[in-house]
Amino acid sequence: MPKVVSRAIVSTSEQSKGTQSARAVLRSYYCLCGDFVLVLQGKLDRLPRRRSDGSLIIRAQDGKNGEPARKFKLNAQPGRRCLLKRKGKEDLELRQPFVCSRCNATVAYQTSAPPAGNAPFLYVLRGAMTEMQGRVPFDAFEGEERPPTDTLAINEGQEDNEDEDLDPSYVAEAENQETTSAT
Repeated sequence: MPKVVSRAIVSTSEQSKGTQSARAVLRSYYCLCGDFVLVLQGKLDRLPRRRSDGSLIIRAQDGKNGEPARKFKLNAQPGRRCLLKRKGKEDLELRQPFVCSRCNATVAYQTSAPPAGNAPFLYVLRGAMTEMQGRVPFDAFEGEERPPTDTLAINEGQEDNEDEDLDPSYVAEAENQETTSAT
């Protein structure tokens, strides 16, 4: 029979404080190949979406109005930077993609040079990550029947390549976050 060392109560439900919200919970996300890619404070599917391409928006730095940054850790390698010019707009957008270290699939991007979190926002591509290894997210293959028509990508050292990650038909609210000019 094991020897009882102490009968003291370490903690009870009355002593411990519950988390204020689901935002305090850290969740792990995986690339479609199964490699660990992201730890995020809160659920990925509750984040606002960027209007231009439907990417999920993670606030990486505190906002000017006092909005707090989300805590996250991105386990991805920086990819080749590119400049995007949307049809009908004069501005160019610098994109620093981040790719899975295992399969080299683009999973996220930001609008400044690495490391991740160096820009005000980090954008997670729609359908690039899943909460369960081996399970494809429901939006991974959404809109594949139509190629994008509103974006032209110019990679460094290359000429006029189309960006495959954009879907012009997707329009979503970004829930009061100004993201179209995150510079």
